[in-house]
Amino acid sequence: AFFRTKINSDNVSYEHGFGTASGDVFGIYDYNESQYRFRIDKTGKVGIGTRWPNEMLHVKHSDEDVYMKLETNQNNAFLQTQSNSHKYGLGTAQDDFGVYDYNSEAYRFKIKI
Repeated sequence: AFFRTKINSDNVSYEHGFGTASGDVFGIYDYNESQYRFRIDKTGKVGIGTRWPNEMLHVKHSDEDVYMKLETNQNNAFLQTQSNSHKYGLGTAQDDFGVYDYNSEAYRFKIKI
């Protein structure tokens, strides 16, 4: 079942829906553009800009370059990766950029600004 909303603003109509669809998926659907903006399939894969995510997080945008932004009002912003044996972070700490090894508690690569 989908919950459908429609907003009329400045003579333009915006129509979106969210909820569950066939195939045990949850999504946010853009009726104006006839496409999913966000979708989680029954295996937990998340798609942004794609109806069929083939990774745990799949972001697709075909009209222009794609950027991901992590932003904070604090000192650190890191993207973390972790396996069974190791954990790394890529991002900024204070005014520096680097790759941080959480297991060794040390930077493997750092650019001081």
